Amino acid sequence: MRELVDGLRKGLRTSRNSIGKFSVDHNAPETLAPLTEPADMIIVLSPCHPWEPIKVIEDWNEPIHCLICGDKFLV
Repeated sequence: MRELVDGLRKGLRTSRNSIGKFSVDHNAPETLAPLTEPADMIIVLSPCHPWEPIKVIEDWNEPIHCLICGDKFLV
């Protein structure tokens, strides 16, 4: 990260058309927390294009539209 910031600063110093400033928090964590997703959905395969699954809420009872062709189907 430090090398990236130093390179950006050098580039801005040599630029004739500098448009602003930037700052970086060097105390930022090196690794990010893993992404999480609630397990409140199920995967549904459309009858017409089963290779393009759709995620819906577990208790969904309305028609669903295929993401590829738009055909309507029920779970």
